Amino acid sequence: MNEGFRRAETENDPFSVTERGAFGPYSALLRADPRAKVQKVVSAQARPLTRATLLAYDDADNFYAPLISVLDADAGRPFALGEARVLLTDPPGFGDSIENWERAGFAIPSLRTYVISSDEEFDTFVVDASSNGEGVVIDPLLSTAGKPVAGFVVSDLQAELARARATP
Repeated sequence: MNEGFRRAETENDPFSVTERGAFGPYSALLRADPRAKVQKVVSAQARPLTRATLLAYDDADNFYAPLISVLDADAGRPFALGEARVLLTDPPGFGDSIENWERAGFAIPSLRTYVISSDEEFDTFVVDASSNGEGVVIDPLLSTAGKPVAGFVVSDLQAELARARATP
């Protein structure tokens, strides 16, 4: 691992960590959060991971939330790009997202937002979307041709496993 750190340093893209604990190449961390305070990682040492260590550092109340649900203000229902409901992680970037979707050819109605503040709300949102035949996408960015270029698709693990087993 330390050899990888040295190689990345030589290539002027050292492995780094942010104050929030994100780890990766310096360039990737800046793309993910241009305002992040980033520290270069000089070395690492393997240590055993125990249940006690996991419990000591488990301070997360939620794994997914908070997220921003985008709603069609006139229709009073979740906004969808195609057949996928939209969730966002970066409220200040909301305007940039709308501009991107418009450049991709989508007609954007009047929108408002709702904070999904717990994992339970997130689960309910995803189950509701699925039961209505819709998918869920987080932070979607599209090419001018309307093709996905960034974002995360939320999918049902059991359905994905079943699909993988059915594929020869």
